[in-house]
Amino acid sequence: MTTRTPPPRGVRWLAGLVALLATAIAPALAHPREQRFATAEFLPYIDASAPEGGYYPALVTRVLAHHGQRAVFVDRPWARAHEETRRGRFDGSFPYLRSAEREREFLFSDALLEVPSLLFVRRDTVRAGGDAERDRRIQAARRTCYLRDSLMPAPVEARVVAGGLEVVRVEDMAQCYRMLEVGRIDFVAAGAYNGRSTLHRLYGRSGPIVALGGAIDASTLHLVWPRSDPRAEARRMAFNASLAALTRSGDVAALQARLLPQAE
Repeated sequence: MTTRTPPPRGVRWLAGLVALLATAIAPALAHPREQRFATAEFLPYIDASAPEGGYYPALVTRVLAHHGQRAVFVDRPWARAHEETRRGRFDGSFPYLRSAEREREFLFSDALLEVPSLLFVRRDTVRAGGDAERDRRIQAARRTCYLRDSLMPAPVEARVVAGGLEVVRVEDMAQCYRMLEVGRIDFVAAGAYNGRSTLHRLYGRSGPIVALGGAIDASTLHLVWPRSDPRAEARRMAFNASLAALTRSGDVAALQARLLPQAE
């Protein structure tokens, strides 16, 4: 009869730890068709009080369902959502503008939405109006306001980089409009949907602030997956294929018409 020597205490402890970790991750492994996304309230696109949570959650839910997956959304402040997604604690996050720095860390989906940016100014300061005055106002401005941790429209960012334009960073676009109303800043450059919905929320259909001229820029917003996740590329390809199919069918346009503020 052969007597088996028990493994050393350290080996037994390690084996127990491995078993404990396996138990802890078992729920995640039990849902391979689920993706968890870190995101935050971003009116009017992401709004818990809006139908289906707003445009982006509704779209992402439909796109994943198209290829048999379920989307789960977890609320996180933007900086934390970025960092935790980069580290792989979430499967992805949205919506993001493209940048060289972000491209190094994330894989980007095809565009979820193209957003024109408008220049908003005080109504009583508008003179001739139109694109020419809009461009002069951007070049002459000394102070503006924008959302924290967000990229500004290209013409405004160029002024900041060149020097001479100070940016006050805030958590809510409504703060920018309040500063503009009392003359603490020269203009607000905002995405058309967010800009219009915030104005309507503050002032109704008519107020002291108006859009000047046409769009100064247009940008696309995307869903991202961390490059560190070996599943990211396959997920990106499946997402893009489903997004394209829903775009061809007219479902995406219908969502935009129903869930995004429309120009008057």
